[in-house]
Amino acid sequence: MAPAKAVSPPARAAVRSAPVATVMAPVAPAPVAPAPV
Repeated sequence: MAPAKAVSPPARAAVRSAPVATVMAPVAPAPVAPAPV
């Protein structure tokens, strides 16, 4: 994996938020995911 300093801030934010999305996705009711926003 690339050194932290070589990773752009947006990429670091995406990596940091990825685990949150992984945790929240199964918690949300199934019908909510495909629903138009």
